[in-house]
Amino acid sequence: MLYVQRDKAGKICSISAEQTSDAAEFIPSDSHEIFEFLSSAGISEVNAPEICAAYLAGTDSDLARVLEDLIDLLIDKSIIRLTDFPAPAQNRLVNRQLAREGLSDMDSILVDQDHLV
Repeated sequence: MLYVQRDKAGKICSISAEQTSDAAEFIPSDSHEIFEFLSSAGISEVNAPEICAAYLAGTDSDLARVLEDLIDLLIDKSIIRLTDFPAPAQNRLVNRQLAREGLSDMDSILVDQDHLV
C-alpha cells in the first residue's frame, strides 16, 4: 500500500509506504502514476527501498499471469513441453490452469443466470 502527496497541479510529489498527514491519499502500488513518479525521480533519488518493494509486490500477481500466459503460449507452439518443468512446477501450473477454468465456468453460469432473470 502506498500513500501519496500531490502538488498544486495534482502531480505526485512524494510517496510514503505509510499514511501520514502529508501523504494521506491511498493509491495502488501498481498505478501508472507511481511508476511515472519513480521513473522521473530516478530510483537513486527516491532512496526509499520500502516504496520500491511495495511497488514490486503490487505488480507480482500481474507478472505471474503474464508468465503463465507465456508458458501456455510456448507449450501451444511446441517450443517447450509441460514435462520439461520439474514435477512441483508442473503441478502448480496445472492447478492454476484448473482454477482459472473453474472461475471461467462460474462466470458463464452467473452470466446465464443474469439472462434468465
